[in-house]
Parts: sequence; structure tokens; C-alpha cells
Amino acid sequence: MMTKQTTIYLVRHGESESNKQRIIAGHADPELTEEGKEQVRRTKQKLAHVAFDEVYSSDLKRAVHTAEILYGKPVEAAKRMHVLRERNFGSLEGGAQDVYNESGRRRESLPEAEGWHYKHVPDMESDHELVSRFGAGLEKIARSNPGKTILVVAHGGAIRTLIMKLTGYTYKQLPSESFVNAGYAELRYDKDKGLTVIQINGVKL
Repeated sequence: MMTKQTTIYLVRHGESESNKQRIIAGHADPELTEEGKEQVRRTKQKLAHVAFDEVYSSDLKRAVHTAEILYGKPVEAAKRMHVLRERNFGSLEGGAQDVYNESGRRRESLPEAEGWHYKHVPDMESDHELVSRFGAGLEKIARSNPGKTILVVAHGGAIRTLIMKLTGYTYKQLPSESFVNAGYAELRYDKDKGLTVIQINGVKL
């Protein structure tokens, strides 16, 4: 019997107040800007041909609000998931994005396996920790919705890191901030192959 595949449209939230100010948000909870809402409305037009069966989001406001604009209905409390949050940046949260980007260049010089476990500061999530948490959350959603088309709204760093893991793209090919606000990736899941990337719409290099 053929396995029912689940399709996931994984969307980054629109521009937040922290994005606008170029501040690291992580697990902080800023609102969308007006430009962010407009970005989401443009993505909604791009995805108008897709009929979503369910919607899930990170439990942070910028993701929930984005999901509700795209889906046209509230996201149920049980489908606002902590596991879909952005990276926990630890003591870097609230700091300048440009400083983070500069310190992140060290990762580029490391061997690939070592780079996945590298941390800018001891209390932040590594790429390995982030993608393990985030990927497990997406697989749980997919297994709960066989054969369905699901909208999931999350965060740029988490999405970018997952795409790197699934495709083999390097940090130089997908550097920090390369996955744009309201960009999306189409993923497919089946129990034998796990998650695979079908298309990416939203990378700025």
C-alpha cells in the first residue's frame, strides 16, 4: 500500500519590530510591523492556489499573527507550538544582529561536523540542537496529518538551518539572514524518507 505523503508549506513570519531594528529576537516576542503584515499578504497571494487542511505555528506572536493572516482563521492554542520557536540565542538575545553575523563567520572556517555544534556563546542553541528540536516538531506534525497539506509558520534561522540539514547546503551558501521575511519552503514527508525539500521561495543571497 502506498504511503500517504504530507506536504508542509513552511513560512517565515513577516518583518517584526526586532527585525526592523536589527536586534536579535530569538525567544523574545515582538510584534509584526506594518511592512511585515504587507509581506505576509503578498505571500498569501502567492499561495492562493494551495488549499491548506491545517495550520500550526510557533507560539510567538510574530509567527501566530503571520499564520492567521495566511490561513484566514485563528491558530488553535494546541497548534501554537513551543518546539517551532526560533533558536534560543541565550545571552545574545536583545543584542545587535550585525555583531552576531560577524561572530558567526567563525563557523564558516570550521569542519562541517564541528560547525554544527559550534556556539557563539555557551548558553545558545547550536545548529545541531536547533535542527533536532525543530525537525522533530515538524515530523510530529507530519505524522499526525498523513496525506494532508499543512501550513506551518516559524522563524528564519530555524527554517534556514533545517534546509541546510536536508539539502547539504553550506553556511556560505545560506548565510545568516538569507531566508527572507514571509519566504517559504515546500517540504514533503513520508515515513521512509522523512522530510525532503521540494522548492524554496525566499532566499536572498
